[in-house]
Amino acid sequence: MLANEISNLPSPLIHTAVAGAIAVITYREPSGCLSKGCEKGSQFFFLFLVVAFIANLPDLDFIPGLLFGNLLQFHHHLLSHSLGLSILLAFLVSHFGLPGLPCKKSYRFWTLLLVGCSHPLLDICVYDSLGRCTPDLCGIAVGWPVISKKYFAVIPLFEAANLGVDLSSWVNWHNARVVAKEFVFGLLVVLAAIRLRRTSSRLNSHH
Repeated sequence: MLANEISNLPSPLIHTAVAGAIAVITYREPSGCLSKGCEKGSQFFFLFLVVAFIANLPDLDFIPGLLFGNLLQFHHHLLSHSLGLSILLAFLVSHFGLPGLPCKKSYRFWTLLLVGCSHPLLDICVYDSLGRCTPDLCGIAVGWPVISKKYFAVIPLFEAANLGVDLSSWVNWHNARVVAKEFVFGLLVVLAAIRLRRTSSRLNSHH
């Protein structure tokens, strides 16, 4: 199997779930809110859209490959999947007062940095059950440009999928099993975040 037929990435499902969990934990309800429904719900939904976009942004590096007829040609490029890009994005976006995020710019920065860093850190937790991947072939240079070393299967949580250039090859039992496992993992992460949020709210209400 060729390198561009192996996907060393969790699906957008995992990235979105983790971003959603971060949104649940860090969400700040609007002060002086008169209604408990629309305003709170709309602000959280907006926050969720922002963090979900940031969490999945690195995987848009497939777009340049469209020009060359290979979706995966530039996939997992050094820049797109580096902590350096995460820091840059968090710095830029934190200058905007996004609804649902902390008012202090420094708090917004750390929240957005956590969302951005979650993508490459999740990607290095992929393993290949068929033994096709090596760090050089499928690794992620998360420390680029400071560290060029590539990391792969640091913590084997997610199985590598088979994604060929032909989109029709993406539909197979192997990939279905991979997505099913990711769905369960993502669900558990979100439920844990909700539980943590509720526990924190109860503790704060007693003080």
